[in-house]
Amino acid sequence: MKIPIYIDSNVFVFYALETESLKNNELSMDYLNRVHDKSLLGFTGVITWDEVVFNIKRFTTRGESIKFGEKLLGFPNLLFLGINKGVIEQAQQIYKKFSLKHTMDAIHASLALKYCNGNIISDDGDFDEITGINRFWD
Repeated sequence: MKIPIYIDSNVFVFYALETESLKNNELSMDYLNRVHDKSLLGFTGVITWDEVVFNIKRFTTRGESIKFGEKLLGFPNLLFLGINKGVIEQAQQIYKKFSLKHTMDAIHASLALKYCNGNIISDDGDFDEITGINRFWD
């Protein structure tokens, strides 16, 4: 049985830009290929679209960000998770309890805990301090 795993937005940014370290790009490609071929059951939040498109626009052009946004929305076998008040309430508690740099990380963590048994793919070490989160990045 495949375990559900949440994919943080940075995985898609590393994949798209190819300007980060070669290791980050290769790991991102490996994880996303495994979602594509269904060896991983991949989930991400709808907020991932915003983060990814925004960051690609910061480093390239608006046109490139639009192209990748469309590619992200059509990514094979990737399931997008919606956000409701319950997710945000849990994110509030996570943000209050742990020293996260970004509020979005609390939302990603909340979604990973709710839908993916706390499993998350990310290079962001901030997730390591959150109780119940199992971060994968190697």
